[in-house]
Amino acid sequence: MSEAMLASNGKGDKERLTLMERQDNETGNAPMLAQLRISELDKLVARVKQKQALCNELVKHYNKELQHIENESKKIHERYDPLCKRLEQRLLEQETQKRQYDEISKSFGEVVQRFHL
Repeated sequence: MSEAMLASNGKGDKERLTLMERQDNETGNAPMLAQLRISELDKLVARVKQKQALCNELVKHYNKELQHIENESKKIHERYDPLCKRLEQRLLEQETQKRQYDEISKSFGEVVQRFHL
């Protein structure tokens, strides 16, 4: 093994070399090195495809979750929106009734003052 492969990264582990660095340090016949390169690339492609498939599955899963959340939100708003509308109506009714109460209370106070004098 070369010195670069045995070099420490501060934790006692071997330093990781790129494929090209390993090939530069290797000595041997060209066909064997070419076969090594091909097998390393095949492994790399397989790992990338595996990670890509995993990512695609996660995207599908999260899209299903988002659709579920959107459906739940729609169901909630089907009940919530009419309640908000009714609340607005009730608040308007409350304001009207409060004004009427204030007017009646004022009129009653005036009547009481007239008859006590």
